[in-house]
Amino acid sequence: MTPRPAALLCLSRAAVLLLASCEGATDTTDDTLPELEFVALVGEPDRPLPIIGAIPATYDGVPVLWQTLDFSLGAIDPSANLSRYDGTVSLYLGGHLPGQDFRENYSLLRIEAELPAGPVPGPAKVIEIAVIDVPGYDAPRYVGGADARLEMTAITPPTDDFSVFGQISGNFSATLCRAESRTATPDRDDCKTIEGTFETEASFESLR
Repeated sequence: MTPRPAALLCLSRAAVLLLASCEGATDTTDDTLPELEFVALVGEPDRPLPIIGAIPATYDGVPVLWQTLDFSLGAIDPSANLSRYDGTVSLYLGGHLPGQDFRENYSLLRIEAELPAGPVPGPAKVIEIAVIDVPGYDAPRYVGGADARLEMTAITPPTDDFSVFGQISGNFSATLCRAESRTATPDRDDCKTIEGTFETEASFESLR
C-alpha cells in the first residue's frame, strides 16, 4: 500500500465521518446518530509519521477511520506487526485517528490475536480488541469479550531479503464493553459494537 498524506481529523458531537474534509466545516450534527467523542491530543507529532495502512470500521453505528503508522526511528517500530514467541505467531495492530498519534498509549484502537496456523490466511484465536478513550496506559476503554472474531484474508511476506515489511489484510468484529482501566472488569450494561477491515504494511522482522 502506498502511504498517503494523513487526512485531517474532523470531530463533531455526533460522528467521526470517514475521510471527511474539515476545511471550512460547519456544525453538521445529526441527532439520529449515536454520540461519539474522542479526546484530542494537544500538540503536533515530533515528526511526520508515515501512514502504512488503514482500518475503516463502524463503531457504535458510526463510521471511523483508523490508520496504522510507522514509528521507526533507528529501529523497526510500526503499529502493525506479526511476531513469533514460543512457536505461536501473533498479530498486533494499533490504529490512530487521522492527524494524531497518541504516543502516550500508542494507539486508540488495539487489536491483538494469535494465528494458530501461522502467518497464513485464516481465523485467529485469543482475540483482544479495545478502543481506548484517552491517552494513557491504564486509561478507560471499551474492551471485547468472547464474541470477538478476526480473520486474516491475506498475508504477503517481504518480497526480498532487505525488507522486513510485508502486507496483511483481514476483518474483525466484537462487542466492546466499558472498563475503567486496563485490568478492570467490563460493565456488560455499557457496550458498543465494532466491525471493520484492515489493510496495512506490517513488520515480519521477528518471523525470520
